[in-house]
Amino acid sequence: MNIFLKIKTIKHGILTAGSALLLLCGCYTQQQQSAILPEPEWGKDKLFSQQEIDTKVQQSRAYQRRLMDAVCEASTISLEQYTIHAKSCKNRTNTGSCKCQYHLAAYWPIRQEYDIKTKTTKRTVTLARQEQEALKTLISRTTSVKNDDTHGIKSHSYAGTKLICTNAQGKRLLEEEVTIVPLSKVSKDGYAKEAHLAMHDDYYPLWQNIIKRHYPEVSAQEDAEAKAQHRQAVNTLKEQLKQCETVKIETIGNIFDFIRFGKLNKTQTKQLCNILRRAAPLPFKGRIQGKSAVDSVLCFYNAAGQKIGSLRVQDITDAASARTPQQCEAKESMYLPREDYKRLQEIISKQSDDTPTLSESP
Repeated sequence: MNIFLKIKTIKHGILTAGSALLLLCGCYTQQQQSAILPEPEWGKDKLFSQQEIDTKVQQSRAYQRRLMDAVCEASTISLEQYTIHAKSCKNRTNTGSCKCQYHLAAYWPIRQEYDIKTKTTKRTVTLARQEQEALKTLISRTTSVKNDDTHGIKSHSYAGTKLICTNAQGKRLLEEEVTIVPLSKVSKDGYAKEAHLAMHDDYYPLWQNIIKRHYPEVSAQEDAEAKAQHRQAVNTLKEQLKQCETVKIETIGNIFDFIRFGKLNKTQTKQLCNILRRAAPLPFKGRIQGKSAVDSVLCFYNAAGQKIGSLRVQDITDAASARTPQQCEAKESMYLPREDYKRLQEIISKQSDDTPTLSESP
């Protein structure tokens, strides 16, 4: 009798494992086919009524405004990386390729029948100042597109990243996954799969690098070369400051399009030159591939009114960021003590009242 019970148990185990494998293979095959088979009809206006099309347009524009308002009002932007594991899994890492997730994928369509229990691991990543600025600039350059949700079965994700925007009072303005596609993935009539926003293909890799935490590989030789270049940049700056009598500022806005020209008065010029003389070269190449909200250039002039040099303000960082390459933007070449860096920003923002002119795009 015991023998028959054992045989029956073994058969049941084999059938259960086989069912799970078939489900897993089925899911994989469907995903593979959806990735290979052409979908000539997806995202065509003829699939929807005019009212449905108008609704999609309004939803995408509203989403774009809400996202833009959140990042512009935020004093801090961070990321929350999450991963879904089986309840019994002991893996606490944020990876989308845990063995338990293959099991979850197999049983997900019938998870209620099998009462599959899951748990979610989370990790908060505080973005560097330059990364936060880059995200604001990139999101400002997105285009609203019509969301196409007509294709196949939605694949379940076991790992992802939420964008967290927090204002100065600590209130969360946004807490969700933001899906943006490259413009090359948008159909001719303006549809994107499961997305309300699209971004130019030139900017999209930068967005992905920040969200997915991909830093470029930098060799020791590249760091050494950058260190030498940064030292030369600081030496050149200090030579120019010896003759500097006047400083003019040219500012270009990358979020809100504008061009501003300003000129520092004598007191401001003296203060700025004293601050810049304390600049020190970065001893490495920064790892962040950033995109500034504004580009400000300091133009130095001698007593005869001749231009003797210039310096991009965004090439300067603060001493706290200069401690590690992961906190520095690749274009940055020098740093200032914290109070000097803060004072530099104040002087630039308070340009001489009689000189600034502003030209804004409509």
